Parts: sequence; structure tokens; C-alpha cells
Amino acid sequence: LPRGQKLDRPIPWVWYAPNGVGPANAWTMKRLLDQGIAVANINVGESAGNPKGRAVFTAFYEKLVSEQGFAKKAVLLPQSRGGLMLYNWAAEHPESVQAVGGIYTVCDLRSYPGITKAAAAYGMTEKELEAQLAQNNPIERLAPLAKLHVPILHVHGDKDSTVSLEKNSAELVRRYKALG
Repeated sequence: LPRGQKLDRPIPWVWYAPNGVGPANAWTMKRLLDQGIAVANINVGESAGNPKGRAVFTAFYEKLVSEQGFAKKAVLLPQSRGGLMLYNWAAEHPESVQAVGGIYTVCDLRSYPGITKAAAAYGMTEKELEAQLAQNNPIERLAPLAKLHVPILHVHGDKDSTVSLEKNSAELVRRYKALG
């Protein structure tokens, strides 16, 4: 929570994922806190956005809103694989999302971590996960956010060798625009 400030209720907040805010994020987080914006994060392990991780996210969200006075709409800040986690949660709770601001965000399980690793995180075989991509792959689940006109901004370099711009942020832009 922002320190030394009288906090208005409900408290505006940014929800960061994946599993912890590190030194590389200190500059951004300090500026948010200085502006009276709370920063939240919870570690769900290497969930790849699986249903168990999403259930933890829902309980976390409910606790922050009902017990801590956080605003009912969060600004989501997915970084890298945090996109798998936050976008999957957002698809199930679009009314709880104010906006998304992604940083080289993973949006497609097929591109990262790949179906083999993702299937393990989901407790499924590769074939089972492939058959259920519409329910588990963020890039396939954008319609609820588009229906509510949730604004999205991604920052993603074109030289990223781990998270492909073309298969993730650029594909998300194409699909989101197609949804209106």
C-alpha cells in the first residue's frame, strides 16, 4: 500500500504477475505507490494460467476487494508468463478489469512455455490441452474483455528471443481488433 498517504476508498490498484515484484520493477512500482496506487501480487507458481492458479487469483481478488478496500476493477500488469495467468483470470472476470498494461506479455501457451510444459502445469496430456485451448489459452479468450471494451496496451520489443512478439502481443492486437 502507498505509505504516508491518506488513501481514498476504494483504493486504486495494479495487479502484477507473475510471481513477485523484483528489482527490475522497483522504478515502476515506486511511481505507482507515490501516486496513491496500491500494487498487488500473489505467487501461484509456474501455473501457466491453469484453473488452480486462477482459483487462487479469484480468492486473492475477493480478499483485496472485500477486506482491504481495493477498487472492484484492477489494472492488470502482466509481464512475460504473467500474461498466461492474468489474461486467463481476466477472461473469467472481465467486469473486474479496468485495463491491461502488458510487458512482453505471453498470450499463447503454444509459443511459451509450449504445449508440453503447459500440459504438465495443467495436469493434462498434450492432446487434452490442445483439445481444450479455447478454455485455457489467453489468445483464444479475448471476447469477454472486448465486449466490455477493456483497454489494452502492450510494450514488446521486436528482438525478444524468448517471447515472440509476432505470436503473442502482435497476435493479441490482431484478434482484439477483430473483436471490435
